[in-house]
Amino acid sequence: MHILTLVICKILHIKNQQMYRMLVYRVTLKRRYQIFVNLKVLKYLWPSIVMFSIIAPLGPIVAAIYTLLTPYKLAPLAVFHLFYLIAFLAIMSYRLYSERKTATKTENASKLVSPWGKSMPANVSVDKYFDALNEQWN
Repeated sequence: MHILTLVICKILHIKNQQMYRMLVYRVTLKRRYQIFVNLKVLKYLWPSIVMFSIIAPLGPIVAAIYTLLTPYKLAPLAVFHLFYLIAFLAIMSYRLYSERKTATKTENASKLVSPWGKSMPANVSVDKYFDALNEQWN
């Protein structure tokens, strides 16, 4: 089941990238924005899906090995669930690390100043960009 999830998510990511490249200027702004959001969500979730798909199945494997190598008929339930917890902790620590890295980049971003002395945004989020573009078209 974990491998199936991994494969389906990768296929979705590839298909959305292909759609974004092919239809970038041939579709409405709303459709283009939806394709971009799909790519953004998959890019955000991909590391979590990979970690969970690799680490979590180790629990049943270790439980099966434990059952085969020991005289007990069943492995403790904690052995099975321990790897799901380890996967969750790995995902959370990765997210915290990446957020800290992003915050450091944002703080060090250079600020632009217009010829009239007003500060201008150096990096605009995609959501704000599409909202402004949508306002200009309406």
